[in-house]
Order: sequence, then structure tokens, then C-alpha cells
Amino acid sequence: MFEVYFELEEEARTFIEKYGEYDNHAELQRKSDEKWGNKVVIFHPHELYATEYITKAIADVFIQHRESKWMEHTVRDTYYFQNKEEVQRIVELTMAIVNGTDEDLKLPSEVIQLHPVLHKVVKQNVLDKEMIHFDSIVKFRFKDYHQELIEMVGLAIDEYKREEEYQAFIQSLREYISKKKAKMEHIHVVQGPYFTFYRENGSKLMRGELSQYIRKEPLFIVGLDENEWNLTPLLSLSPKRITVYGDDPSDPKTLTVYNVFQERVTVKPLKHFPFQTAQKNMRT
Repeated sequence: MFEVYFELEEEARTFIEKYGEYDNHAELQRKSDEKWGNKVVIFHPHELYATEYITKAIADVFIQHRESKWMEHTVRDTYYFQNKEEVQRIVELTMAIVNGTDEDLKLPSEVIQLHPVLHKVVKQNVLDKEMIHFDSIVKFRFKDYHQELIEMVGLAIDEYKREEEYQAFIQSLREYISKKKAKMEHIHVVQGPYFTFYRENGSKLMRGELSQYIRKEPLFIVGLDENEWNLTPLLSLSPKRITVYGDDPSDPKTLTVYNVFQERVTVKPLKHFPFQTAQKNMRT
């Protein structure tokens, strides 16, 4: 028999649900407790894996009910962000880092995974025990976890600042093209390591010709130089319509073009590229 105490009923219920997923032979009962609020008793836990199952279930309870709140408190109290939207975005980024749900995040190789630290801390307080108090563990034993969480939030703040810089950059480009007169009606763009550009009639815009257009533009004003060969040709020509062809809708270069030129841009699969001669050239 093993006893776990929770102050909050919803956390006790989550523990019962999660533990039952790991050990479907044990019997669990929840009872009211005058001092601690809720007592969960585990009858006949698995002899070999009880500690592991209890550790996982306790960690699951914390992740589901407490983790995002801890992140928010860390953003506010450790890093002193107070704006609601900023705090929410940093929490979202922290969650993405912790759960590995955003492949675009560039994290240092030495970053420690947070949830293994959480499981280690919980296991240290479950091992060889017959009774534990969830709130006491969280309050007094989570120092190592909290320190790692502070590091994770710091990484999220760095990413948030990069996002802000990117958005400011995109806005400056939008303002730049809004003041320019279009030099071409429609440009067709094919994805690749570098974009390939085509006129409306299917003829390819060669790099020498593009260089002439680019050199006439003060692109240094918006932080670009003439050696950038994906965005600068479009900025210098400022076409009324841009159609991008390719099979990678998440291509960063394409997303940047879409963010800058917005309603001017259409993205289509490569098979819809309309110029046969150019398609032959691309295959050779």
C-alpha cells in the first residue's frame, strides 16, 4: 500500500488517472483528508515498478497543473516581464523548448532536458517511501528543477527577442516596398538553395541582369546587401504579383517572402510551374 496526499482535488484525480495508465492491476481510492485535503491510496502496486509508476504519475500531475504557472511566475518574477501578451508568448516558447515541438528553435547543444530533471527530483522523494505529500515535494524539493526552468525561460526570452527583431525587420521591408513603384507585373519564383526567377513569358532572369537592378537600390537602408540573392531581387523589382513554386511550404525563404509581400504572393506546388522549357532546364 502507498499513500499520496494532494491539497487540490483535481490534482488527486489526475494522479489516479495517470497512475492507472501505468499500472492497470493496482486499486486506487481517493478519500478526503482533514489536514491535506485529498488522500490517494494505492493498493497492490506493482512490486517491481511501483516507484517508477508513481514517479511518472506525480510528474504528470505537475506538468499538467503546475508547470505553465511556474513558467509564468518565472517570466514575471525572475525576468521582470509584466506585459500580458509578452508573458504569454514567452511561456509558449518555453513550452515549445521543453516539449521539443518547434523544430525551428536553435538550441545550444549543452541544454539540459527539463522533464528528465523533474523525474529525477520526484523519484528521489518517492524512493523507499510509503507516503508522500505532493505539495510538500513541490514546495521544498524542486530546487534543481526550478533552476533548470529558469534557464529554459531565459532561452525562450532570447528567442522572443529574436522574433521581435525579425518582426521589426519584416515591417521595415513592408514599408520599403509600399513606397516603390513596381518594375514588373508578375515574377515566377522556383524554390531551391537559391531562388530562381522567371518573367511572365517564362524567360529566366539571369544573375547579371538582377545585379543591375539590385545595385540601383539602397538596400543597405533595410539591412540587406547586394550579395543576398533570394529577397533582394524581389525588393528591387517590387513586382505586383509573385508566384512561388516548390514542394516545401515551410521553406524559410518562402515564408519571408510571404511575410514581406503578403497578398501579392501565391505559393503553388512545383508541378504547377507553367513553363516547360524552364522545367527542362531545372532537370538538367
